[in-house]
Amino acid sequence: MIADEVWAKLLWAGLNLDPADLPPTRSGHFYPFELVRAVTLTWLFSGQRSNEIARLRLGCIRWQHDGAPIAGDSQQVLARDAICLLDVPTQKTGITFTKPVDPILGQAIGVWQAVRPDQPKFTDRRTGEHVELLFAVRARRLSTSYINNTIIPMLCRKAGVPDADVRGNITSHRARSTIASQLYNAKEPMTLFELQAWLGHRSP
Repeated sequence: MIADEVWAKLLWAGLNLDPADLPPTRSGHFYPFELVRAVTLTWLFSGQRSNEIARLRLGCIRWQHDGAPIAGDSQQVLARDAICLLDVPTQKTGITFTKPVDPILGQAIGVWQAVRPDQPKFTDRRTGEHVELLFAVRARRLSTSYINNTIIPMLCRKAGVPDADVRGNITSHRARSTIASQLYNAKEPMTLFELQAWLGHRSP
């Protein structure tokens, strides 16, 4: 786990991310800000592995209101009881599944999808399918190392925290462990079996 006080600062940094926080290159920012923010909030709120985040499909976010599906651009999305659902691609411990996530994540992905240029289809590295990847631009898919090499150092700089602690480097997978532990130890916690389903594990 990442210590609570460090995790809180990383969450603050992600929620307050600004274009000026992006690491510059000689030709400007490598990825559009909307993509970077969506990837950042996906890492902070989805509890998914970095390779699963990189393999998310276009249209992976769905909304429900009173149990019925609604369009992503509907005003109902902002309703207090709207539920945001994330479709997770096939992963190492199971098949494709759907999980509820924080609406903040869904809204950030919606902003990126609204400005995302059309991209060619890519071969899913796990299933071999030709799919439309959510995080792709200039005909290139998001690198699976992007979160570790760029997102986390950027958030640590903004939050004013070191990128390592007594347990080692802050890595993409440690967010998954941190979120899982917080959900299990919350005031109204998930049961072990609910947490198993939310993480996509085959067994407790």
